[in-house]
Amino acid sequence: MNDNTLRLLENTQSELTVASSNLKVLLRALRAIETADPKSQAIKIALDIALTSNVEIISECAYKVTISVEEDEVGDDYYE
Repeated sequence: MNDNTLRLLENTQSELTVASSNLKVLLRALRAIETADPKSQAIKIALDIALTSNVEIISECAYKVTISVEEDEVGDDYYE
C-alpha cells in the first residue's frame, strides 16, 4: 500500500469517527425529542437532515476508500 493510500485511510478513519459520534448524539437527541414532544416536527426534520448529512459523509468516505484501494491494488499488480 502506498503512502497516499495510507494517508487517505487515516483521514477517512478520522472522518468516520466524527460521523459516528455525531450519529450517536443525534440518535439520542431524536429519542429524547420523541419522548418529550412527539409532535415536534420542526426539530425532527432538522435532526433528520443532520442524520442524512452524516450518512452522506460515511458513504463518501467508503467510496473514497474503495476507489483508493482498487487503484492501489492495480498499481501493485503493475509493479509485480
